[in-house]
Order: sequence, then structure tokens, then C-alpha cells
Amino acid sequence: MNRLRRMYATLALAGCALVAHAPHSLGATFQVASPGQPGNNTTCAPCSTIKGALAATQLSPGTDTIQLGAGAYIERVDIPLSNPVNLIGAGASGSEATTLSAPTDVPIVSIAAGSVRDLHVVGLNHGTVVRMTGGILQRVSVTEIISSSSVNGVEIRNGGLGTPTIVDSSIYMASAGSGWASWGVSLYSYNARVNIFNTSITADFVLDQSQGGYINARRMNAVGRNHILNDGEGGVTEIRNSLMRLSSGYTGFKLFPHDAPNRVSRLKLYNSTLVGTGQEASTAFALFAENNNSAHLLVRDSVIHKFGTHLSATESGLGAATADVRYSLFNQRKLNIGSGVSQDPVFQANIFTTAPGFVNEAAHDYRLAAGSKLIDVGNPAALATGEPQVDIRGLPRLRDGNYDGTARRDMGAYEFQPAIYS
Repeated sequence: MNRLRRMYATLALAGCALVAHAPHSLGATFQVASPGQPGNNTTCAPCSTIKGALAATQLSPGTDTIQLGAGAYIERVDIPLSNPVNLIGAGASGSEATTLSAPTDVPIVSIAAGSVRDLHVVGLNHGTVVRMTGGILQRVSVTEIISSSSVNGVEIRNGGLGTPTIVDSSIYMASAGSGWASWGVSLYSYNARVNIFNTSITADFVLDQSQGGYINARRMNAVGRNHILNDGEGGVTEIRNSLMRLSSGYTGFKLFPHDAPNRVSRLKLYNSTLVGTGQEASTAFALFAENNNSAHLLVRDSVIHKFGTHLSATESGLGAATADVRYSLFNQRKLNIGSGVSQDPVFQANIFTTAPGFVNEAAHDYRLAAGSKLIDVGNPAALATGEPQVDIRGLPRLRDGNYDGTARRDMGAYEFQPAIYS
């Protein structure tokens, strides 16, 4: 009997707990009328503006959803930490897309918690188009149309809920005017962090690091007009299964921590493809270490192609510049290592005398063609715990591409998928 009483008491307490937590997890849904259609911010059936819907969510418990219709909204959106909201449009492209823009030089979208999904955010010479301190951007297209000054596509700062995450999205920044620059994703706060998953970015500078920041990019497709990464203040950038291409400019990755002493810049590149312009003056990785600052490069299972110099490294004062490149298409003969560099670069199991064997390089198709010398020559070890199981397309990473009976990593962002697996 006592056992039954304890069981019923436990079930009753569990039921009370479920009821107590239900309002916090189940929010309301507010519809916003499409532009030009009738709405009312008092009844919100539907709301007439996004601002009206956000005000209504303040009075509703739980995490609410705001559903936008198709069309062009001219409004700013601010989702604070105190009121997480899921803002969902009708789509980021096509005739039924939801477009969000604002006429003033302020972020069109600011998000600290919750999510923004399925819409197109358009900047018109905005200093920052989207500002994130937390939350999620998913299936969002961020576009800067006019750029006569320096502009950020997505600016990352501290202070929100969790690590800001950009997933299944695209960022396109117009080329800035002379003396200015456009940035795809910029870290602006000390120790800011961002996840970038399955997202395409085109900008003058694709990624910008700040003081102690952390960039975690996976399955990124990036085109940089000047640099892929500019790290002048120290941080960690980890990129996996990504394709990056310079359409102009001379340096792929630039690490030069210099704003204060004891800064450390680290770049970790795994199973990625980096393609330059083919200009003799171009450099894939440029490391500058001075005044007690350090710049460290680690490359694994990657393809470095069409650069005049594959690695440049300089040291001054007590700075330290190190490089460790293994199982990659990397030309160890194309180096520019300063006489003051104290540690020799580490190279192991690299290929540097062969063409990559892409499917169609002229059309920017960097998949490996059958017979490519980069198939099954990556790290022979099994995939490590936490290592992605798929390549840039979401296809299995380990395949037996040369039919020798052993599945092994290929070099680069794309894993060759032989016919035996189809």
C-alpha cells in the first residue's frame, strides 16, 4: 500500500510539474497582415504591423510565434532577451517571399533570443543589416544592395541567449566603395561566438574576427573579394567541410593580431577547399606575429589551389607564427618564411605536384572528378568523435573512392561518391 501511495504521489507531482511548465513552453501565434492588407494592432486578428505583434507577445506567456505574410514590410524588428519570439516569414525568395527592410542606418533585425526564419532582409546602405547577440537565423537571405560605406551583413555581439547561429541561409554584400569594405559576418564584442552552418556568404571580407572571438563554420560556401578571414585582434576560427574562393584580392586568410599584446589568432581548417585567383602575388595564408602576439595555422585534409604563395609567415619582437599542414594539396615550395621565424612549419603527407582534378573548375564546380589524385589520400584514421560525418553537400564523408576496399577521407570539401554507393 505504501508503495502504491508513493507511486501515485510521484505521478501527481509529475503531472503538476507538466502543468506548471506548459505555459512557458507553449506560446501563442500572432498573424501579421501582408503589406497593404487590413489589420488591427488592438485585436491582432491579424495585427497590422510587426511592431504591434511584438507588443502583443509581451502580454502572452511562453515563446510566441509571429507569422508574416508575403510582401515587403518596411519595419525594424527587435527581439530582446526578455521576450524570445519566433519570427517566421513566407519564404526568403520567389514571388511569395517575405521581405524586410528599413530606411534608416540602424540594424533592420536585432535578435537576442528566439529565431528569425524564412524571410529576406534587405539593407540599403545600412551600417549593419542584422545584429545578433543570441538566437537563430534560419533560411534567411541577408542582402546589402547599396554600399558607399563600410557595412556588416551580420554583426555578432555578446549579451544574448546562447551562441548566435546562422543556418541554411545566405548573405550577399555589395562591393563597398573606394576606401570602404563590406563584411559578411563580423564579431564585434570581446569573446563573441557564432555558429555558421550550411550558409553561403559573398562579401569583400567574408569573416571578421575580434578579441578572443570564436567562429565555428561548417559547410560554408564563401566568395571573398578581398579576404576570406581578417583576424587582427586574436580569436579562434574553425572551418570544416567548406568551399572558399577569392574572386579578386590577394590574401585568403590574414592573421595579424596587433591591437594589444598577448593576443593569439588561431585558424583551424579541416576538409575544405580554398581557391585563389591564380595571381603570382596572391597568398593563401598570411601570418604576422609581433609584440608578444601569436598567429597559429592548422590545416588538415584540405585543397589549397591557385595561389602564388601558399604560406607567408613573419615574426618580430617576441611574436610567434606557426603552421602545421598535413594530408592536404599544399605546395610546400611556395613559401615566404621570414628569417626571424623561430619555428619551422610542420608538413606531413601533403601533395604539391598534381592538379586537383575538379569536375569543372572553369564553372566553379570543385567536386572531385573520377580519377582525381585527391581521392582517398586524406588522413587514414577513422572519423574522430564529433567530427562531421558528411561533406559540404551533406553526403557521407568516408567512401572507398579508389575501389581498394578501404574507405578513406578525400582532400577538400567534396567527398567523391563512387557509383558502387548509388
